[in-house]
Amino acid sequence: MTRLLPLIVISLLWLPTLHAWNPTTHRLSSQIAWNELTPDVRQKVIQILQFHPRFDTDFNQEMPIDVRRGSKQERHAWLLQQASIWPDLVRDLSKDNERAKHNRPKWHYVNIPLFLSRAEAESLQKSISQNLDIDPSSAAKPKDMNIFQAIKYNASILRNRHAPYRDRAVALCWIAHLVQDIHQPLHTTTLFTTGRFTAGDRGGNRIPISDRGRRLNLHALWDNMISGNQSHKIIRKRATFLANMHREIGLETTETMSVRAWAKENQTVARMDVYPLSITAEIEKKERMDETLPPIKITEKYRTRGQEVAEIRIVEASFRLAYLLNQL
Repeated sequence: MTRLLPLIVISLLWLPTLHAWNPTTHRLSSQIAWNELTPDVRQKVIQILQFHPRFDTDFNQEMPIDVRRGSKQERHAWLLQQASIWPDLVRDLSKDNERAKHNRPKWHYVNIPLFLSRAEAESLQKSISQNLDIDPSSAAKPKDMNIFQAIKYNASILRNRHAPYRDRAVALCWIAHLVQDIHQPLHTTTLFTTGRFTAGDRGGNRIPISDRGRRLNLHALWDNMISGNQSHKIIRKRATFLANMHREIGLETTETMSVRAWAKENQTVARMDVYPLSITAEIEKKERMDETLPPIKITEKYRTRGQEVAEIRIVEASFRLAYLLNQL
């Protein structure tokens, strides 16, 4: 077996990613962000969201009874949580015309290729189509934008006080969701190899794993590193705990507000924690395309470290989202 070199990061590419942080993770992040908003901005956020074209169906009617019976602040905090998961909800709308109107699959990701060695990087990089753009105007159509462009595009709509409120409300949902998604390492990372993954592993979606007896893929594992009850009471308690634990990191992270920098942070996480030697060694053993890649067993050490990383990443996303919204 060829000696593995450190994973090399070369360039950016679009490749489909089929999942996102789970609802619990999005809700935790949104609750942390809500706690960091100024009173005036909280009021503006709720005022904008009430103009959402699907506010009654996807917000009012979905509000849990315990939240509805709670305080106004609890209801308002829940609305921001719901806003952050709305871009995933529109993937499952029953009416095709409604899904086509709101669903934007390409907005959820931009991938940074990783390679098993320098030799593989040199062999593959010229054949990989790259998209490094962060300018929304360079996209042929808005629906074709990557996550960099989509964040900038929606931020411009949200900040535009002359834009229709319904458009600003939709943009607010996307900003909340995408700022969180871009902090999931496999929303900006894909492994390329000269054998099995010449077109990439689709953000870990093509890497089967075994985790405590469950069969899933690497991307799904990272989407669900943080799990648990979505009860608003529990979400609030967990959000407070995580924010207090990582508050210094959260405050420091707002000094870096470039989407490129956020994706670059994921590069380090991907090299060290998502695709460590325990993962890449197993992939290289079965690198030939005609050999089945068996599920890679996830160790408790890998899972524990992954949960630690995920917690820090969502706190960073939360404080950055709050920073952006506080500019309203």
